[in-house]
Amino acid sequence: MPNLLQRAASAAASCECGHHKPVTLETIVVERGALQRVPVYLAAQHHTSVAVVADANTYEASAEKLMHLLAEQGIHAQLVLVKPNEQGDVVADEAALVQVMIEVPHLAVSALLAVGAGTIHDLVRYAAFKMGKSFISVPTAASVDGFNSVGAPLILRGHKTTLPAIAPIALFADLDVLMAAPKRLTAAGFGDMLGKCTSLFDWQFAHRAAGEPYCPAVAQLTQEALDSCLRDVEEIASGSEQGLRTLMEALIQSGLAMMLFGQSHSASGSEHHLSHYWEMEYLRLGRKQLLHGAKVGVASAEIAWLYRSISRPADWPEMDELVEWLPTPEQLREWLAGAGGPTTPQEIGIDEELLKRSLREAHRVRNRYTMLRAYNESRAAEPIVADSSHPTTPAAPDWNGVIPILRSFDESKARAFYVDFLGMQVDFEHRFEPSLPLYMQVSLGEVKLHLSEHHGDCTPGSAVRIEMKGIAQYHASLLAKHYGNARPGLSKTPWGSKEMSIQDPFGNRVILYEWL
Repeated sequence: MPNLLQRAASAAASCECGHHKPVTLETIVVERGALQRVPVYLAAQHHTSVAVVADANTYEASAEKLMHLLAEQGIHAQLVLVKPNEQGDVVADEAALVQVMIEVPHLAVSALLAVGAGTIHDLVRYAAFKMGKSFISVPTAASVDGFNSVGAPLILRGHKTTLPAIAPIALFADLDVLMAAPKRLTAAGFGDMLGKCTSLFDWQFAHRAAGEPYCPAVAQLTQEALDSCLRDVEEIASGSEQGLRTLMEALIQSGLAMMLFGQSHSASGSEHHLSHYWEMEYLRLGRKQLLHGAKVGVASAEIAWLYRSISRPADWPEMDELVEWLPTPEQLREWLAGAGGPTTPQEIGIDEELLKRSLREAHRVRNRYTMLRAYNESRAAEPIVADSSHPTTPAAPDWNGVIPILRSFDESKARAFYVDFLGMQVDFEHRFEPSLPLYMQVSLGEVKLHLSEHHGDCTPGSAVRIEMKGIAQYHASLLAKHYGNARPGLSKTPWGSKEMSIQDPFGNRVILYEWL
C-alpha cells in the first residue's frame, strides 16, 4: 500500500465535496522494530519529558521496553498504568479518565504516549486534548481503527458518549509487537474493518434518504482499506508479517478517512450502534466486556441480514439497488470465520432477547441517520424477526409486546412519579450528549414504559392502559406514600373492572385496571 498520508492527501485533492478537514497526523511508521524510532522522534521534536499510559497487559507487551528505550535516549518518562474495574476490564470511563488526568504530571510533560489498543487510546486522546499536550499513538495490537481518530468514545454514567478530542501527531506500529499479540485481538481488528460493509451502506443511505453530507473520496479510502483486508484474509488469520501489515495499514487508513471527513460516518453505522448497546448492557449487568471489533463484526452480519430481509418503503430512493451491493450475512460470516473470529451473537454471549432488543433500540445510541433508525421509526416496516436461523425471506409477524413512549420534561419529576411513587425501576438512560434530552426506560413486572424528553418522539397528554392484579392493595400502597401531586381514586366500571387513573407531571395518564 502506498504511503498512507500521501494517499489521503491525493484523495482529498481529487475531491470537491467541500467537507474536508485537515489531517493533523504527521508521522506514520508501520514496520518491524518501530519502537526503536519513538525516542528518536521525540528527541527531534524536543520532547524531553513524557507520560506513557498503558495497562498491565500492554505494559508487558510493549510499554516496558519502550520505557527503557526512552531512558537510553535521555527522555524522562512517567508511567501511568490504568487500573481495571471490578470485572477485571480496563474501561474508558470516568474513573479511568480521572486516574489518567491525576497521575499525568500536568506541568512536567509535553506529550502523552498511548501504549495499547482502543481503550487506552480513547483515554489518552481525551486527556491530551483537555491538558493541551501532544498525543502519540503506539498500538500494541491491530484490533481497532480508532488509533488516529479525533473523537473519544467514553462511558459516562453507563452510557457511550463520543466527545471531541485530538488525533495523534505520530503513530508507531511495531509489527513485531503486533504479531505477538493474541490472535483474538487481530481477529477483532478484522471484524472492525468488516463493519465498513454496513457503515458505508448506512452512509450512502443517509445521504440519499436524508441528504446527509457525503464525501466520495473518504468512502473510496475506506472501501480500499476494506478490500485490502478481504484480499489478505488468510495472511491476517495466520498472523504473518504481511497479514499484520495489511490489517494495520487498513485500520490506519480507515482512521485517516474519518479524520479527513471530520466525522466517523464512513466507519461507524448501525453495526457500531449495536456494539455500543451491547457494551452498555454488559456494564449495567456487571459482566466482563467483549472485544469491540468482535462485536462489530458479528453485528455487521446481523445488520446485513436485517437490511436484506425488511420491506423498503417507496420513499427510500434507490434502496433496492443499494441493498444488492451489501454482502450477504453468510458471506460476512465466512470472512469472519476465515480470519479466526466469532461469527454469531451466541458465540460472544449475546442472547436472543438482547439481540432483538438491540435491533429495536440501538439506533438511539447515537444521533445518526441509518437504515436501522429509519426502519424502527417507520410504521410501514414489518416487525423485526431475529433468530438463529436467519431466514432469507421474512417470517410471519411475531409481535412480542409493545412499549408506549410518554413525553416528559423534567428528569427529577419523572423519577419522583414513576420510580418513587409508582415503584417502577429504571432499566436504562440515554443522552446523545450530557446536556441533551433524556430518554429512559422504566419497568414494573412485565410492563415497560419509555419516557422521552425529545419533542419529536410523542405528544404530551397521552394515555396508556395497563392491566394488573392486586389493584386494591396497590392503590392503598400509593395513598400511603402521600405523594403530593396525585391521590388517585379506585372505582368499578360498568364493563366489569376496577380502575385507577393517575396523571403524571406532564399531563399523561396511566390507567391501571383489574378485571373482576
